[in-house]
Amino acid sequence: MKSGGGVLLVSALQLIVGLVILFIYEGYKGHYLSHSGSSPPPSTVPTENGDETITIYERGGGLMATTPMDGIFVYSMVINVFALCGLAGMLSQNKHLVLGFFAYNAVNLVVSFHVFVDVCTTIGVKPNATKDSAPYAKGVAAFLFFNFCLSCVACVFAVKAVDEIREKNKSGEGYSVMHFGGVEV
Repeated sequence: MKSGGGVLLVSALQLIVGLVILFIYEGYKGHYLSHSGSSPPPSTVPTENGDETITIYERGGGLMATTPMDGIFVYSMVINVFALCGLAGMLSQNKHLVLGFFAYNAVNLVVSFHVFVDVCTTIGVKPNATKDSAPYAKGVAAFLFFNFCLSCVACVFAVKAVDEIREKNKSGEGYSVMHFGGVEV
């Protein structure tokens, strides 16, 4: 398999990892808000004519509901955005999107490892406080480590893919992701 296929595979796997982390976070958020009691009840405010009331949710309400793992939600969005950049870059033969995917994975090597260590430390330091949420944190930690490994592989493939795109564009051949060992699929 050429490096373009590797970038496609890694970016597709990173997209899946980002979505799984998002689903784990949403499960955690539902559990946290239903059991912690830290989410304030909504308050109602009458409108000017007094016929209707408007419900106001304090501290985020539903989008960002101030849970300890809200950073994971944002991180899953970043994973998904750059995974789509990798997919789009390879499918459209755009070396700039592939370079963005490479730059993201270079930074992600550090970030994902640090977040992984932080989540693991939180599990170990606060065993009673995170007793109910430990399965969520362990799930996130596992997928963060998997994402770290994918970033290592992606860096290797992305560098090779950019070189292949550059060579194919110089030679005038058109780069094809579905090119395996001299056979065009």
